[in-house]
Amino acid sequence: MKMKKVMMMLVIMMAGFMIMPNVNAEYKFDTPNFDKNIKQEGQGTKENPYILTLQEDAIQDIVIEDGANLYVVIDLAGHKLTNYTQDNSVIHIKDSNSSITIKDSSNGSGVIELNKEKSITGAVPVIKNEGTLIDEGGTINSNNDSGERSTGIYNVGNLTITGGTIKTESDDAWGITNLGTTVINGGTFNQNKKLPMIQNSADLTINNGTFQASGAPGQEAMIVNDPGDEGKEGNIIAKIAGGDFQTQNVIYEEGKATTEVSGGTYQNPESIVKYLANGYELENGKIVKVEQPVAPAEEKNPDTSDINLFMLISFTVLSGLGLGYAVKKRRFN
Repeated sequence: MKMKKVMMMLVIMMAGFMIMPNVNAEYKFDTPNFDKNIKQEGQGTKENPYILTLQEDAIQDIVIEDGANLYVVIDLAGHKLTNYTQDNSVIHIKDSNSSITIKDSSNGSGVIELNKEKSITGAVPVIKNEGTLIDEGGTINSNNDSGERSTGIYNVGNLTITGGTIKTESDDAWGITNLGTTVINGGTFNQNKKLPMIQNSADLTINNGTFQASGAPGQEAMIVNDPGDEGKEGNIIAKIAGGDFQTQNVIYEEGKATTEVSGGTYQNPESIVKYLANGYELENGKIVKVEQPVAPAEEKNPDTSDINLFMLISFTVLSGLGLGYAVKKRRFN
């Protein structure tokens, strides 16, 4: 009986901390080896998510395993989060039904980046998302300098960005590689190196945000919209409805891809003319919606049957009046 209780307690502890594997070789779900600089609260549900708040800089792999079905909020609180395990992403959501939200309750000085002391040897992204990732604050540094092309956020799930900053800090790194669905409603995007900030090979929508290019030698477009090596089959689309693009070269399209621009402000407006969505044009450097002319209403020719009906009714009324007058005249004569 005692053994059953012990086993039950172990199962409960494992379920409660499924989010936190890979801390070290001796790591177990119920061990205190999880970085002590991360305060843990909550239950991992949608109503009461796990809240992981950094008290100081932390070295920790945050991994949600497949089938976990967890909701997690990471508050950087002005500190830096890096990976513990060599060639591991700092954050990896493996479960399609799980979600992580990144916040920074400080003045925005919180950072997520790869740990350079762990000797990066491959194309490891800072964050890999196969579920739902919501970025609301802090800075994600795309800093893989292994010599292989990598990225800040590798998205094959659902990514929503409403705030924070994404920077490219390595010559061989994109900011975002999108193979799922990405919606950008805000945030700042600093393209500091040669490669594009966004490599889109699926569904991308930009409604807002500030996009800045450093003008580094040989710098490519801010956004590349093409199938790439791993792009999805079918329609690959980038829709830009807003945002402030402080760059000479906004977007480059290649292969079976579609780009539709219907809004935003541009340092070089002429660079997006060929990508304007149907019904939009460039006027004095601004994108405007074209007013479609309204066709005048056609004058309806009188229908012969209507005229005949009118004449019949008129004749009947007049005949009735004449008959009534004749009857009245005979009655009083």
